[in-house]
Amino acid sequence: MMINLGVHVRRRALGGPKSIAEADAIAVTLYLHTLGPAIAGCVKDGSTPIHLTAERYAMHIFQLMKGKENVQAAQKYITGLAKQLEISGCKQ
Repeated sequence: MMINLGVHVRRRALGGPKSIAEADAIAVTLYLHTLGPAIAGCVKDGSTPIHLTAERYAMHIFQLMKGKENVQAAQKYITGLAKQLEISGCKQ
């Protein structure tokens, strides 16, 4: 039986920032310009554990549970990020 250790490593790597975002989202939001593309890439990952962990991380970093305004701001951010990637020619 083959085990893909890369999936476990990536899932664990998302766990640290998720815990920080859960405790103090403002501290992580300062680095959103760097973390945002990485989160978006992980959300689109084909591996279910990575995808689900990235979704939970996005919920904490964008504070989606704290109001409709945060959900709308996250949607605008993600839409803007997708447009930037299209313009720069990056494919994910």
